[in-house]
Amino acid sequence: MEWSDVRIFLAIARSGTLGGAARSLQTSHPTVGRRLRALEQAIGHTLFQRTADGLVLTDEGHGIIALAEQMEEGALAMERRLAGQEQNLKGSLRISSADWFGAYVLP
Repeated sequence: MEWSDVRIFLAIARSGTLGGAARSLQTSHPTVGRRLRALEQAIGHTLFQRTADGLVLTDEGHGIIALAEQMEEGALAMERRLAGQEQNLKGSLRISSADWFGAYVLP
């Protein structure tokens, strides 16, 4: 299982539709559907029940949602840490503005 599959699983669980997940991930509806089918086949479980209103987590889906959220938290923490280490800025920063802006807006 890849992290990208977990991201798709979480996006679908949060939005309740393939279209909503696709929008949040900035990808296409068919891609999300394909990736969900591939994930379900790979793990051998159906994670969502298809209904007229969208997708609802099955018992298996409910069983792994907390674990998927932990993976997401770990990935985001790693991303934040790496981003912080890359941005060791040094030096001075000078900002100039019009007198009225500095006097009325900045304080």
